[in-house]
Amino acid sequence: MQKFNPECVIFAFVKASGKPQKYSFGVAITNSRGDMQVGFSRFLGICDRVEAELRSIKLGLEQAARLKCEKIEIRVDKDYQISFLQKHRSAPGKEGVKSLYIQVQDALVQFRLHRLLQIPREQMVEAMKLAEQAQEG
Repeated sequence: MQKFNPECVIFAFVKASGKPQKYSFGVAITNSRGDMQVGFSRFLGICDRVEAELRSIKLGLEQAARLKCEKIEIRVDKDYQISFLQKHRSAPGKEGVKSLYIQVQDALVQFRLHRLLQIPREQMVEAMKLAEQAQEG
């Protein structure tokens, strides 16, 4: 089996705080050498956690496409609840979440190769910082 060498690695991290929980996310995209290419964050406010996860991935995919990457790896925190993306099942929950799921699936088609990994939080440093900045305003 050939080793998978992504051209871009998308690190997506979701942060929640307060009651009711308000969500933000940070996305950091690196090249194959680990050099930061793009970083951004968004404050979403009150929403569904899976919606926040899908939004972070969707925007990461859009940026990777702008960078003209063909092989991508998406790395998310081990707490992400998106195993349905790996198993190509339909998204659970509300209609808005299902719509986002379809948008993410459509965005993945433009890449020649992709894979999704859940990694320890300690490996998400840049994306975590960006999510925290969005949470702070």
